[in-house]
Amino acid sequence: MLDGREFIRERIQALYSEGKRIHHVLMNLPVTAHKFVDSFKYIFPKGAKLPTVHLYCFANGDENWEQIALKQAEEVMGCSIVPDEILKIRQTSTRTMEFCICFVVPSEVAYLPE
Repeated sequence: MLDGREFIRERIQALYSEGKRIHHVLMNLPVTAHKFVDSFKYIFPKGAKLPTVHLYCFANGDENWEQIALKQAEEVMGCSIVPDEILKIRQTSTRTMEFCICFVVPSEVAYLPE
């Protein structure tokens, strides 16, 4: 049985090896989705058009929730993420907000090594 990270990597590699490409990836499990963004590292063929990831996640704190959410994903990815958009989905408690961070997989970590 594959874990989530292996499933993402194997499925993406299979699609690209068939000459197909992925346009969007929806990661809609906000409690754990950010832990899997590193699945997109070093798996795309050189020159491939990279997909947009829609990452749902929670941020806990008193303020700067958007920055907290983005930082969680960047720490796992191991690089900066430049969001196309950060959507505020809902406030789930006084200290927790749900977001959807939309970003293209960063090219500096996306492509297969030569």
